[in-house]
Amino acid sequence: MPHFWRLGGLAADVIFMCDRPELGNPARTLLTLRQPKRIPELDGVRGIAVALVLIWHYGVCQAKFAPDSWVTSLSSTLALTWSGVDLFFVLSGFLIVGILVDSKDTPHYFKAFFVRRACRILPVYYVILLLFIPFSRLDISTHTWLFDEKLPFWSYFLFLQNFFMHRVGFGPNWMGVTWSLAIEEQFYLLIPFFVRFFSRKWLVLTFVAMIVISPLARFLLGYWGNYTLPFARADSIAAGALLALLVRNVRVMDWLTRHRHLVVGVAAVLCLGLIPITVWKWGLGHPWGHLWLAAIYSGILLSAYVCRGGLLSLMLSGHSLRWLGTRSYALYLFHQPVAGVVYGALGYNRPKFSSLAESGIMFLCLGLVFLLAEFSMWVIERPAQKLSHRVTYA
Repeated sequence: MPHFWRLGGLAADVIFMCDRPELGNPARTLLTLRQPKRIPELDGVRGIAVALVLIWHYGVCQAKFAPDSWVTSLSSTLALTWSGVDLFFVLSGFLIVGILVDSKDTPHYFKAFFVRRACRILPVYYVILLLFIPFSRLDISTHTWLFDEKLPFWSYFLFLQNFFMHRVGFGPNWMGVTWSLAIEEQFYLLIPFFVRFFSRKWLVLTFVAMIVISPLARFLLGYWGNYTLPFARADSIAAGALLALLVRNVRVMDWLTRHRHLVVGVAAVLCLGLIPITVWKWGLGHPWGHLWLAAIYSGILLSAYVCRGGLLSLMLSGHSLRWLGTRSYALYLFHQPVAGVVYGALGYNRPKFSSLAESGIMFLCLGLVFLLAEFSMWVIERPAQKLSHRVTYA
């Protein structure tokens, strides 16, 4: 119990110490701890997130049509894999706010941030968006599932599609997963200004307010708005943002590192919450379900961060997870279009399998998605990243 009280006191330092002039330079030193540019363990966490998404869309969603009892049971066990996006949100808040805090006082703060974000997000995104036009003219059985245009096409170009999903659902599955990108882009427009102009105290209070408001918004909003609107999903991003501030306090980070086993233990206890969420069937847009998931994934992320060099680090730094993590963006964007085209070409009206033998089509799609992700990394993403780094923060 004393550990928890001490942790609470150290966390309070993050909120209140930074704007007390009587503390002088040491207080600012606590809050300007520079972080390593690339953390392999976080690539592994990103790999887990995209693996959950793939399992959900390629496994659980497709297996709903399978009469085999063991397949149905497996699908029920994996029912929470839809929450991979929640993990993406927590990780995104952690990484983006961390980058902004570390660069807060640089002369090219806004220019470098927005140029680098544009080079990271837009090239692959617009490839997928523009491919929608020629592929929508194909005469394939999944045409309705892939291309049913319920949303204004222009909204995708401006990352506003999630606001239209409030009334009609995810729209054409070719671009269905892009609602989460829209939410992140909308926060990318606001958070840089928060970090630049807010004191650290007000920054933390803003993120806490976002965590408090989001469940209330989900109570008030109807389905799908409680899942796709930004103010209903802010708690996961804000939770990651608070972690980014927390680990930049030297005293807090020192305590967390020395008590890493406690951090992992708390994360493990939080993970037990996945059981009641599954049993109670708290689904997409549940007011408390997403808040609980934000806490669980924050615990996992913090454990990955403070336990670098241990067994957990070894697992998260494994080649397979890191490969998935570094290619997660293309995997995320390509996996539904590939499934729709392949299944449609084979005469299916939607991606599904009704037997173990038929699941081979799903593995074929998975292989094609991996190949496209590798191609995207070397032909699109790496060149765009090199171009973006010509614009520096300094």
